[in-house]
Amino acid sequence: MHPLRQKLAALGPRHRAGRAMLALACLALVAQWAVIVFFLVPRLGSLEFLRLHYTADFGVDWIAEWWKIFVYPVLGAVVLLLNVPAAHAVGRTHGVMSHGVLFLTLVIETALAAGGIMAVMLNIG
Repeated sequence: MHPLRQKLAALGPRHRAGRAMLALACLALVAQWAVIVFFLVPRLGSLEFLRLHYTADFGVDWIAEWWKIFVYPVLGAVVLLLNVPAAHAVGRTHGVMSHGVLFLTLVIETALAAGGIMAVMLNIG
């Protein structure tokens, strides 16, 4: 077995579905970081604040400094770093629960990525 594959197997789930959920969660997190960084880099120096949240009832309800847009990807990284070891620990005895933790991680990462990308879209134009 390839050494990298051994390390991944030691860290994460043993089943293909669990690895797929973990890969999709990581992809959502990386995509979110990429969108935010590619939005901010050309605008650095000219941004004072960003609109970070919008609701249909109240309109824009969270305006803050530009660096606070990183709340979304940092929360995503924290969730991923906490849930992967938890899924591995639970997976030793209960494989189905490990998949549940990884599925919940995927849902949370997707929601945070959607929020971060929508915050970027709110500030374009």
